[in-house]
Formats: sequence, structure tokens, C-alpha cells
Amino acid sequence: MKSIDEYKKIVITLKKKVKLLQQEQQDLKRLQQEKVYVYSDRYTAIKQLKKAAKKLGLTTEMFFRAADTKSMEIVTTKRLGEILKKVARLHENYVQELLNIFDVENSGSITKDEYYQTLEMYQINEEYGNNFNRNSYSKFIYFLKREQYDGIIGFIKMDPNKLGYITREMFVAFTQSLNNWQQYLTLREIYSAFQYMDISENDQISREEYLQAFEKLPALPQIQQIQEQKVNILRKVLLIKGVKLSSFVLELMLSIQKPELGITIEVFYNVAKQYLDKKETLAFFKLMDYQQKGSIDYDEIMSFYYMTMSYGDSFEIVFTILARKLQAMNKSIEKYLKQEQIYAETQLTLDQFNQIAQDLFNTPNYEISAKLFEAMDLDNSGIVSAQEIITYTNESLKNYSLLLRQKTQTQTTMLFEDFDSTQIEIANLDIEEQLLFELKKYKTTFSDKDRFENFQYIFTNEISCLVVCLQIVENLKFNKQKYWEDPEFGSNKLDPYGANSIFRIENLPVKGWPDPKDLCWQRISEICNDWVFMDENGANANDVIQSHYLGDCWLISALTIIAGNDQYLVDQNDISKGLYPKLFHFLSKYGIIVIKFNKMFRDVYVVIDDRFCTYNNKLLFAECRSEREWWVQIIEKAYAKLHNCYESLTSGDISQALFDCTGIPCTRYVIDENDNTKDPQEKKQQLLNLFQVGKQTNALMGCSAHGTGQVLLNGEETGLYRGHAYSILHYFHLKDAQSRIHKLIVLRNPWGFGEWKLKWSDYSIEMNENFQLIQAYFNEEIQRCEQNDIEPPDQYNLGDDGIFIMNFKSFQNIFNNLFMSVNLDEQWSVMRIYDSFTKEHLGTPNKNERSQAQYPYNNPRYTIRINHPFPNKKIYIALSQKDGRLDRFAKYPYEGKLVKIIMCLFQLQQNETELTKFQKPVLDSKLLSGRRDIDMEVFSVQNATYVLIPSAHKPNITGDYVISVFFDFPPNGIIIESSTEKQFLLQPKIFSSLMQNPTLLKLFNQL
Repeated sequence: MKSIDEYKKIVITLKKKVKLLQQEQQDLKRLQQEKVYVYSDRYTAIKQLKKAAKKLGLTTEMFFRAADTKSMEIVTTKRLGEILKKVARLHENYVQELLNIFDVENSGSITKDEYYQTLEMYQINEEYGNNFNRNSYSKFIYFLKREQYDGIIGFIKMDPNKLGYITREMFVAFTQSLNNWQQYLTLREIYSAFQYMDISENDQISREEYLQAFEKLPALPQIQQIQEQKVNILRKVLLIKGVKLSSFVLELMLSIQKPELGITIEVFYNVAKQYLDKKETLAFFKLMDYQQKGSIDYDEIMSFYYMTMSYGDSFEIVFTILARKLQAMNKSIEKYLKQEQIYAETQLTLDQFNQIAQDLFNTPNYEISAKLFEAMDLDNSGIVSAQEIITYTNESLKNYSLLLRQKTQTQTTMLFEDFDSTQIEIANLDIEEQLLFELKKYKTTFSDKDRFENFQYIFTNEISCLVVCLQIVENLKFNKQKYWEDPEFGSNKLDPYGANSIFRIENLPVKGWPDPKDLCWQRISEICNDWVFMDENGANANDVIQSHYLGDCWLISALTIIAGNDQYLVDQNDISKGLYPKLFHFLSKYGIIVIKFNKMFRDVYVVIDDRFCTYNNKLLFAECRSEREWWVQIIEKAYAKLHNCYESLTSGDISQALFDCTGIPCTRYVIDENDNTKDPQEKKQQLLNLFQVGKQTNALMGCSAHGTGQVLLNGEETGLYRGHAYSILHYFHLKDAQSRIHKLIVLRNPWGFGEWKLKWSDYSIEMNENFQLIQAYFNEEIQRCEQNDIEPPDQYNLGDDGIFIMNFKSFQNIFNNLFMSVNLDEQWSVMRIYDSFTKEHLGTPNKNERSQAQYPYNNPRYTIRINHPFPNKKIYIALSQKDGRLDRFAKYPYEGKLVKIIMCLFQLQQNETELTKFQKPVLDSKLLSGRRDIDMEVFSVQNATYVLIPSAHKPNITGDYVISVFFDFPPNGIIIESSTEKQFLLQPKIFSSLMQNPTLLKLFNQL
């Protein structure tokens, strides 16, 4: 018994069907008045071909073989036309129509596969085709039914011993025991029917498999097959007209006037008449409206698209149809999934996805669901989150709305070559829309390679990043919204306090930090009315203030060092360079900020909004000293997003932050006072040399001391801390009044306070006696730098601002680590090697002879051949691993995430062709290191053959890495060959070609 509510629903449904049928009758009547008939010359031509073959006692396939006299499996349309005229004796009009059907691409030739597949599509193929097994199975079932053997009786007869299964021999024996079997089946068909039913492919058919196969066939699959074949006729017609299937479907979607009615016959006719003749339009409408209810609903459109998809067709249009379907239902994707007890954080396997895809996407079978799943599973993890479905659908709805608006604005029917590029009148667009149109000429499709890790708004190239940002702007304008809100980082509906962006574990705040419920995310404009990234004076080391909540002194110190050279922040000469490329500055008015970092020698573009976390109306994390400047806060937030949350920035070393922020490789030098293998004077001189090189090359430098807690020197408090990173701002020699030379170093504490307290500190005797000389030195240095167009140092001032001076001896006594960038001038080129350690690699050699002999052959091996007359040739080699910090739950120093590696460079003698065993290297990366980045010092090379071998600390270690081989001579003087068959391409010095386009350059200048 049905309830009253159920009967009410049935009545409402019937009323809707009546209304749709009435509308269809009106539309049919109007089309008949316009003399649109359901008739096609194609069908007549096909029937004539089959009739001619039957009359001659031939198969339809034989006409192709008659034309293909040389058995080339390809014929010209002219040759096939002659056969159809002379042999089949078809009228010239039918011949021409058939040639159009077979030669879809209008290429003038037809392959055997094209001919046979077309015959099969129209169901006039008479020789065995791809469906032979299925057809044999169908004939077998019909034969048994004719002999009045239903499923269970047939199986009992085949399995007299009650084994519960039947073998091939039992199957054949039973069939051949029936009367007149040869009139209906051949022996080959019997074997083929068994093969079709043997789902497990074990030469046995179980009772369940047999009964399922017996019941499932006849009528419905044949109807579905006929449906698919007829729909493919439409696809061929569209191809002949030069129209892509997705374009046709999207045009239908954009032409819908009443979402709740779907595609009515009037809408379909107005679109299809551009590509189909009047005789075909109504026929194809009825074909797509397979439920025969007077309109094509969204599920029918999806079915039509699935049936006619071919290799290379995108699933993006499916999300457009879904978005429109939900819009017609007046239901959000979130609400739809929630009804199925699926939430944003739900992780779906393929099987789970298939269950909802059948209803949500109307996928007809598991295969289509799997293809759709694969398209969404960008990282090949075998998991798709419900959030991805939500994001894709909502983005599709926004894009659909934008396309619909553009269609209305241009007042013309447009076809879209694909989901991302449109043919629109640029004159009607604003500057940003014009820019988006031009950029899509460079980038029309997106893949997993365009996005970094699993982030939706972190990109690996500037064009993809800019295109998506401009699409965000278009959506904001269309929805009349002022600012963008980043769904990946900061507060949102699912995470109202933004705890997931602050803490590694959302519900486990860091001890001593504020309760998430007391935090607020505010836009910059809510905190400061006239904010700037950097003020007119540029960045200054003293701008940077670290938060006392977050232990990211290593990053803040790196920013302090970078502040000494504004081009690392914003390059005034190249709009694609710098941490905050000028290319993206115009987006800030929409609350969109793009910061460019570097990971494994590749640029990474992090898109954030301009909301920042505050506590009691004060910024929770790092900030600039000036309220107007925001470069520190912005960079720290983008860096936190890149590594999943702010807490992930706890602990690190300066060199990694410098590398990530500049793309310049950095190295670490260990200052070990307890190293007795070297003479103290030698160690002092080596350190002095490093400072001299750093000053000459304008290197970025920092330092730290091992351990924890305050640093004591001879029992005295120094004001410095172990395990804390300090920036090195300047190194200079000062001549005092007695003509004594003092080697002095300017450093900075990222806290913005807390300074050195002993010799040469701000209020020491040394400073009191020499302060004027120090100021005079800096005045002269500033003047010299300005005259030579070099970034000058800041004048030194007294006060607890975190900046202090130490002499060289004190520095050597306190600090253990010196971090320094390796600045190579523009004449240097670089080759990148992207490779991996695998379980087959043995790692570093042991002392035994066998291990040393295996070493060159059981590790990655790169042969570097150098041959160029250029004198004084040098190379520099650096290796970088995937950052352990990218794992949200890993902690510094990421043991278990980073491979301990050593690199060795060997030189072959003139009579040697390969390295046969481990020997003393000419250069190495020192000790095994579990650091993310390792390198070998700049090295002078000869015209010779070298072998570079990176090795892990033990066997069976896996991990990706990239090696950069820098060299200061022409690229034709170096060849790199790999034992792992990798390709080595010269890294271009100019990474962006956008500004070579005058149209783009003009548009950027107008922003």
C-alpha cells in the first residue's frame, strides 16, 4: 500500500509529463509546418548497400576487399566509389552518400577498420566482428529457450554429477546432444558462448554465473547497442561539419531557457539546425530523448555524451551538466552529497565513488566511473575526496555562469572549442578579461603537473597561476563580490577559526598559543587603510619582527638577510622575478596575493588571500615594524600555506629558507673549534676567506650555534641563544685611531631585540671609542654602493633593535654553522638531473673489495664529459631532495623523510672508459648528510671525463632528488650521460616568454 504522500508525488509527476507532452505536440506541429521531416538519405543508402550485397550473394565487407586489390587495408574513395557503382550497381547519389559516411575525416581515403566499424555501427556487418562472442552467447541462449530448457534445467542437465560448475567439455557435450543444434550453432560459436560466460576465466562456469548469464541477455542489450550505434551517426555528422561533441553539448546547455524543463525540442532545433539538415534534426532529438517524455533531461545528456566520447574527450563538460542539473533542482552539491551521508572530508575509493557516480553523474557502467575517477585522481593515490567533487562542481557552475554571461553580452551563438577557451569579442571586455583571453592561447588545459602537491591554488608555472587568478576575478565580478576568500587556508565554513591552517592537528593546539576560538582572520584593509607591500624606502633588515609564538627564526632571519637586496623581493626590471612578482600585483585589489617560492629548483606559485590571523586585534605571527608595510606577514603566510600550516614552520635552518625564497643554492659550513685535524690559524683563515668571498659576491649569509639555551662565554652572559638563527648583514674591516685593524661583523636577531652584550656591543668600551668611525665607514660605503648602483647597507645605529656588531674572534668562538648562498654570475649555465634512488641501489661502499667494485654499477651514475678550449673552467654541483616539511605531520630535522646522501666526483684517466670501482674522488660533498640540500664546492675542471655518483647511506633506500650541474663555459663544451637513461636538457636562462608577446605586455602596462 502506498501512502497519501506517495500518491501525491505520482500525481504531480503525471501532471508534469502531460505538460511536457503538450509542449512536444506544439513543437512537433510547428516543425511540421516548417516541413521538417524525420527522414535521412543515409539510412536509405545503407539499406541499398545491404540489399545489393544480398542480391549478389556477397557480404557487405566484400566490397572493400574488391576495391583493396593489393591488400593494403586502405583504399581511395574514388576506387571504392567505382566498385559500388560497377559491382553493387548503386545509384551515384547513394554512392556519394556512402562515401561521406565511410570517409568521416574527408581525407580521400578509407581504412579497413573505418569501413568495417561503420558497417558494424549500422548493423549491416555480416562477417564476424568484435562482438562475435556476445552474438554467439545470444544465439546459444535463444537456442536453449527454443528447446524449452530454462536456466536451472539446462544447468542440471549439464552438471549430472552435481559438481556445482560445468567445464568446457561438459558444456559442448550437452549442446551437441540436442537435436538440430547444427542448424543454429557452429562448433566455434559453442566454444565462443562458453568463453563469454566464463567470467572468472578458469575454464569453469559456476551455477551462479550460468543462471545470471541465462537471464540477463536478450532484448535490452540489443536496444542499448542500437541506441549507441544511432548516436554515433550523430557524432559522425558533427565531425563532418567540423564541430566537436563537447562544443555541441555545451551549446545545448547554454541555450536552455527553463532549467526545470531541460532541453526542449525547440532549444534542440535552434542549436542543431546550424549543423544538421532539417531531415535529421527531429530524428536526433527523438534519439536523445530515449525516455520519450518530450524533452532531454540532464541525465540523458550525460548518457549521450558517455556513448559518444572518444579518446581525448574531457570530463569537464560532465561537471557542467551536473552543475546545471543541481541548479535546476535548486540544490547545492554539498546538500546533495550530505543526503547520501557524504561530507567534504569523506575519502572515496573507486568502488565507493562508483556507487555515487551512477546516481550523481549517471555513469552507465563501472568503466565510465573508473575513467571519471581517474580524471579526478590527480596524484594517482587511488583516493578522491568529496571536497574535490564539490570544488569541481562549484567551479563548473561559476564557469558556466561566466560563459552564459559572455554569450548574452556578445548576442551571438558561439561554439566553444573546449571548456577553457571561448571565441568572444575582445572589444567588449575589460583589461583583465582581455588578458585572460590572451593567456588562454598559451594555456588551454590543466593537468596535475600544473598544480603543486594536492593544492588547488598552488601552481608550478606562472601562466596556469595567472589564468586561474583571472578566472577568480571574473567570478568575483559576476557574483558582485569585492574580495576573494581562499578556501584552502584560513577560516572557512568547515573551519570557522582557521585552526587547520595554524596547527598540524586541528583539534590539538600548541601549548602556550591562544585558543583557536579566540582568533580572528581579518583583511589587511581592516587593520590598515593605506597598506603597502614595501614602502618607498624599500625593505630594511630592521623591518622584520618574529612572533614569540612561532619558532620560525630560521625563516625570519632569512627574510632579514633578503631585505638587504630589494630585487629578491620585487624585481623592478623583470615582472616575473622576485618573491612577489610584479606580474601579480594588480590582483591585490581583489584580496588575491601570489608569492613565488622555489622547491627542488622549480618555481612554485602560492596563491593566498589577504586575511591574517589576529588575537586581541593584534597579529598573531610575524610582522613588519611599520604598520603600513606587510611584506613579512605576506611571505610568512604564503610559506606556511606551502607547508600546510604555521606550526609546520617550527625549527629549520637559514640556508633552506634562503634557497626557497630566492632559488639560489645555499651551502652550510661547519665551524668546529674542537676539530684538531686542522691548524687553528688555518681554520681562522678559511673562515676569513668565506667572509671575503661572501662580501665580493654579495652572498646571503646567516649563522647559528649548536645546542639550546643561552650562550655563555667564559662564564659571562652573551645575550645570544643556541639553536637560534641570526642574520649576517655585513662584514668589514675598521681601522681605529691607533691604526689597528678590527674585523667586524654586523648581525641581527630576528626577534627585533636581544643583542650581543660583550666586546663591540652597543654600549661597550670598544663601541664608545669607535662609534664615529663606524658611522663614517657606513656613510662612505653607502655612497660607494649608490654610485655603483649596488644595494647599500643600512647605517648602523645604537639601541636594542636586534642589530649588533661582533668582532671576528668572538664570532668564531660562538657560532658553529655558517650559511651562505652560492651566487654565480650570469655567464654560468645549468643542467638539471631529475632522478630517484631505488631499492636496487646499494648505497655507500664498505671497505671490502666486492662492495667497492659494485659501487659504480649499483648506484645512479652520471658521466660528465668536458671538452672546450675555454680556460679556467669551473663547475658547481648541488643536490636537492623533496622537502620533509611538506609532510604536515613530520618534524624537523625530518629523519626518515630525508635520505642521507653523499655525492662523489671521480676523474677518469685518459686510458679509462668507465669507473670500475670506488677510488679516491677528486671532489665530494663531505660527510653523509641527512640535510635536504647538499653540494660540492666550486671546482676547476680540465678537458676530461668525470663520473658523478650520489649514494644513499644504506641499500634499499628510495627517494627522489634533483642534481644541478652549473658550469661557467659554453654549453657545447659539456655532455652528461646517465646510467638510468635520463635526459639532460639545458635549463634556459629566461624562464618566461610572456613578455615577448607585445599584446600581453601592453595589457600588463594598462593594469
